[in-house]
Formats: sequence, structure tokens, C-alpha cells
Amino acid sequence: MLGSVTGAVTMVVALIGFVMIHEAGHFIAAKIAGLKATEFFIGFGPKIWSFRRGETEYGLKAIPAGGYVRIVGMNPYEEIAPEDEGRTYRSATTTQKLFVILSGIILNFFLAFAILWGVFVGYGDQEWVPNTTVYAVVEDSAAAVAGIEEGDRIVSIDGTAITSWDDVPETVGPIAGKTVAIVVDRNGANRTLTATIGSNEADPSSGFLGVGPDAELVVTEIGFFEAAGRSGSEVWRLTGMAYGFIGDLVRPSTIGELVSGVGGG
Repeated sequence: MLGSVTGAVTMVVALIGFVMIHEAGHFIAAKIAGLKATEFFIGFGPKIWSFRRGETEYGLKAIPAGGYVRIVGMNPYEEIAPEDEGRTYRSATTTQKLFVILSGIILNFFLAFAILWGVFVGYGDQEWVPNTTVYAVVEDSAAAVAGIEEGDRIVSIDGTAITSWDDVPETVGPIAGKTVAIVVDRNGANRTLTATIGSNEADPSSGFLGVGPDAELVVTEIGFFEAAGRSGSEVWRLTGMAYGFIGDLVRPSTIGELVSGVGGG
């Protein structure tokens, strides 16, 4: 229950942050273009809180499902004070209007890029890699009969040193039915156990020991420039996926399926 509430709160906060950045893009562009922005609000519905600084009122409304920046003259029927003529949206050039419209999206792209860049630089490449420590032992398997326990680190099998988990199946595979010595490190001390290697059910000619590996997190650092390249590629990929999803939704065949589904009950 607590996890669900935390998740919901996180989503609301993330949505508000996303909207703030988006609307800030419009607002900053309007200021750069010399247009008069009288309101900058997050949310819709009744006003909860606001303050005025200069010619702009900033605030928060009850429903945090969006936001808006009010620029004088966006409504073609709005009456304009004489002193505001020349600073209205409708008097702006086409280039200025495009700049204002696209700045919100562009700022969101920069935000996504910055977040991804920070994640790549801060966390690097992370991969869980199997190691030679036993995490699980299959019941009644060769390993179980030999006395191998969870937490044992396999040192060698039949005289072959085990330095990575891949060495285990490679060593055991060709020796099905053979009785061998297995050296394990248990609590810092080596112990030699004797096991008769079993057979793989899917391939009886292949050996099967009956252990599962533990894993360790391996982190590889990513440099600033490589992180920038990866971030750009990821933003591009995600943008393509989003537009592809929207394209699928408005495709005639998809709309037809939705309509027929609703009509068919």
C-alpha cells in the first residue's frame, strides 16, 4: 500500500516537474521575443496559490494535469491595451511564434538529455555477472550428493582451475558419469569433495553438476563525451518510439479496430 502511494506521489511530482520545464520553455522564449507574458501557472481549475513579480503572475492550480503560459494576444478577440501593442502574440512574426511554440518541446528534450547524461556518468554501465560462488544447489544432484553447499566458491573441478562461471559447464560438460575431485573454498578454507558428474536431461551425453551461480554487480565507468553520445542516441530512440506509438494510434486500421470493438460490444 505504501509503495503504491509513494509511486503515485512520485508520478505526480514528476509530471509537475515535466510541465514546469515545458511551460518555462514557452515563457523564456516569449520573454526573449519581447512578448508580454502575464501568467505562468502549473495545473488547471481553481487557483491555490500565486504571487506576482513584475508583469507576470506565477502560481499553482488545483489539478496538476498540465499548465499554461498566458501571452497577451493569443486570443485573437482579446482587447489589447495601447501600451501592449507590439508585444502581443498576434503581432509577432512567424519566426517568433514558432520559437515560442517549439521552445517547450526543445527544453523537454534538453531535460531528458541532461537526466540521461547524469545517469550514464553517475552510474556507468552496470551488469550482473555470474561468479564462481554457489547460490543454489539442485536437490539430489551430483553437487548435492558431494556435499557442495550454498556459499561455497568453486576453486577447481577434476584438476581444472575455475576462474569464471563459464568454466563450470565447459569443464563438466564432457565428463558425464565421471567421478572427480572438486575443490571448494568454504569460509576461507579449501575443502576437497568427491562428485560423480550427472547427465543433463536434455542431452544425456553432457555432464550436469547441479549448481547455480551467485552474481556480482560490475560497474564500468562512462566518460563525459561517451555519455553525451549515448544520451543523444537514447533521446532520439525514445522520441522515435513515441511518435511511432502516436502514428499507430491514428492509423486508419487501428481506429477501425477500436470502432469495431466498441460497436461489437
